[in-house]
Amino acid sequence: MKIKYAVVLYIDLTTYNIMMVSTINNSRKIKSILVLKEAMLSSLYATKRLTSKHTGKDFEKWVNKISNLIDKAYSKYQKSKRDGSADFTIIVDIEKNIRKWHFQIVRIWLKSWGINVKKRIRNSQANQDYFNQLLDIAGAIQRDFACRYYWFPSVIEYNYFDDVDEIINIMHEDLPSLDFIEITRPFIQEMTMWFTLFHIPVYKCKQYFWYFLIECRPYLDWIYNGGSRGVNSKGDSISRKWDTVDCKFTFDRKSSNIDVALGGPPGRLKIDLLLSNFIRKLLMKLKDKL
Repeated sequence: MKIKYAVVLYIDLTTYNIMMVSTINNSRKIKSILVLKEAMLSSLYATKRLTSKHTGKDFEKWVNKISNLIDKAYSKYQKSKRDGSADFTIIVDIEKNIRKWHFQIVRIWLKSWGINVKKRIRNSQANQDYFNQLLDIAGAIQRDFACRYYWFPSVIEYNYFDDVDEIINIMHEDLPSLDFIEITRPFIQEMTMWFTLFHIPVYKCKQYFWYFLIECRPYLDWIYNGGSRGVNSKGDSISRKWDTVDCKFTFDRKSSNIDVALGGPPGRLKIDLLLSNFIRKLLMKLKDKL
């Protein structure tokens, strides 16, 4: 009987999810495709803000390229709307370059600390460095989080483009939730950069990735619900008190310059205050969107 009850409960839960999305997208006139559109814009402008914090001659080229491309694409998109032929693919098409250039900025930053990351290496490839390993772990967590909390109906089963008067394409037609969670990708990549610098243990990184995504929920909920009333658009709880990051770092030949930069003694170093403050400030950056 318990097994049958579990099956019935699963069916009811699935039906409930479909009804909720139907309510959001039909009764309240909020289209899934428009929610995903807002998520894409949020991701791009978050990348623009975060990369602008990287100052210096080495970063200037990539920061300007990101800023200029986003501004140009958005202006072109607005013009297409004014002309009566709105085409959001103008925005979607730049995502690949923006992501690539953000990776270049992170790579240059890590190289300045003696950590060489040449390119994005997936877990299916050989000789994966620690930074790429953490990116894969973070990506898996983002996928799990998105599918668990931000479900979208299938593009194939539901016509996303009914009553939408502009051209919009989806990067992950089989799993639209991955398009939505792109909002958090720029922040995750910046966090991974710091975790790589201090070589935070993998199990700790997993915790922090989950903590970060959970703290983003008020803002993500607001986007997911179309910015509706009754949902906290300010994301007040995003500034939760983080536990101190107890990071023991062992200096070696490649990272000995960090010892000089931080003014710490050789051997092991606790960087709890530095890293926890960074994460707290990073979380607060989400409010810049609002």
